[in-house]
Amino acid sequence: MSKHKRAIISGIVLLVGILVIFGLVAGGGNEDSSSKGQSASKKQTTEKKATSSSKVAAKSSSAKAFDVKAILKENKLAPTVLSSEMSNGTVKVVLQDDTKQDFDTYTNAYASATVTVVQAAAKAGNIQNVCIARQVKLQDGTEYAVASFWTGDQLKNAASLGDAKQANMKDTLLASSRYYIGGSVWATFSQQQKNDYTNHQQGGQQQDENQDFTNWVTAGTVKK
Repeated sequence: MSKHKRAIISGIVLLVGILVIFGLVAGGGNEDSSSKGQSASKKQTTEKKATSSSKVAAKSSSAKAFDVKAILKENKLAPTVLSSEMSNGTVKVVLQDDTKQDFDTYTNAYASATVTVVQAAAKAGNIQNVCIARQVKLQDGTEYAVASFWTGDQLKNAASLGDAKQANMKDTLLASSRYYIGGSVWATFSQQQKNDYTNHQQGGQQQDENQDFTNWVTAGTVKK
C-alpha cells in the first residue's frame, strides 16, 4: 500500500475517533441535562403535593373548629358569650349576665342560646359533650345561675328541642343530660317551680358519674 493511501486511511481513522469522542461528550451532557430536568420536575411535584396537603390540613382544621360566637350571631335572643373553649371533643360555654333583663327574659335567653349551640354541636360530628352556663353577678361575687350538660342521646337528639326562638328554661333543662340551677335562682322559685324540677337543683337524664360537670359548675362560683 502506498504511503499516500496509508496517510488517507490514518486521517479517516483519526477523524472517526474524534467524532466518537465528541459524541460521547455530547451524550453525557444530554444525560446530565435530562437528569437535572427530571430532578426539577420531581421537586415541583413534591412541592405541589406538600402545598396540597397543607391546604387539606388547614381545611380539615377549619372544619373542626366550633365558633360559638359565630353560631349565636344570628340568634338575637342569645346573651353575649363570656367565654368559650373546646378540648378533646368537649365544648364549654359561659354566657354573660344582663342585669337589665327580668327573670323570664334572662332564663329564656339562656335556653334559646343553649338550643342553638347544642343543635349546632350535634351537626358538627366532632363534638361529644357540651357544657353551657349563664353567669349571674351577686353582691358577694358571681356564680352560674343555670347550667346544663349535653352528651350521648341527649346531644344526638338535639333536633327534637325544636325552634330556639321558642325555647324556655324548664323544657330545655329537663331534656339535658344533666342540669344545675344556682342557689340565687332556686331561692326565687315558687314551690310549683321547684316541683317542676322534682325539688332538685341538680337533675337531668343522666348521672354525673365522674363529677366533671359538677366540678365545672362549682368552679364557676367566685366569692368576693
